[in-house]
Amino acid sequence: MPIVQYSNVILDGDKPMGFRGVMLDITQRKKTEELMIQTEKMISVGGLAAGMAHEINNPLAGIIQTAQVIHNRLTKPIPANERLAKELGTSMEVITDFMENRKIIYYLESIQRAGKQAAKIIENMLSFARKSDSKKQESRIDEILDTAIELAQNDYDLKKKYDFKDIEILKEYNPDTPPVFCEKSKIQQVMFNLLKNASQAMSSWESMTAPPRVTIQLTMEADMAKINIRDNGPGMDEAVRKKVFEPFFTTKGPSKGTGLGLSVSYFIIVDDHGGKMELNSQPGQGACFIIYLPLGGHNA
Repeated sequence: MPIVQYSNVILDGDKPMGFRGVMLDITQRKKTEELMIQTEKMISVGGLAAGMAHEINNPLAGIIQTAQVIHNRLTKPIPANERLAKELGTSMEVITDFMENRKIIYYLESIQRAGKQAAKIIENMLSFARKSDSKKQESRIDEILDTAIELAQNDYDLKKKYDFKDIEILKEYNPDTPPVFCEKSKIQQVMFNLLKNASQAMSSWESMTAPPRVTIQLTMEADMAKINIRDNGPGMDEAVRKKVFEPFFTTKGPSKGTGLGLSVSYFIIVDDHGGKMELNSQPGQGACFIIYLPLGGHNA
């Protein structure tokens, strides 16, 4: 329903009293104002996420380094270790055998692996939340896609109990695709949004019978890089398909989304990078988002 602003002017004089009214459709203005408010909120959330990531980084680095020191002092035949072991009436070989038999070394290495994985997640978060300087550079789309997949694989819904790691990812990259002239963080944001949308759609579809799957294809078409992101979820009917790129349109409900993800993604691809973004979908047959981006040097 359109939002209307109404005003009138009372005419009071020798002539009979009357009025003149003006009705203005301010729907688009209200949507723009809401978009600006939401954008400010997202900027604040991004800053909070970046701050939290920095705060987590410090103790995490301490955990990784301490685990490495313990591993070295329990297993490495360095002079200090050998001397103390001899003073205690044993040897590093005996200590190492004990640690291996009790799987202590395995657990220490597990701590290090988990810590490094967490550090990688934080690095991705910082890259994702970092304010763009609006400078485009040549970037490899396959690397951007892989980073977006890593981000999505840490997406977990406590209520729905779905995990992106349960989704099969099929990557079909043409290794000869040249770099794209783009803002890397913005394109990564688009890919992450599409992957997250696909995972949410498949997890909430009660008629899902096949294992959830996302196929990502990277090819070339003329002077454009072409990215297909296809899922085997519920798909969309024509009415929904026509509105998916409109601001504030969402089928997820208020607790799941703002209706801004796809509209912002469309703006990034089309207006900001001179590309194209399309959607092919039928009910019950999944959805395929198609993105075209000019290859390096074509949209400088």
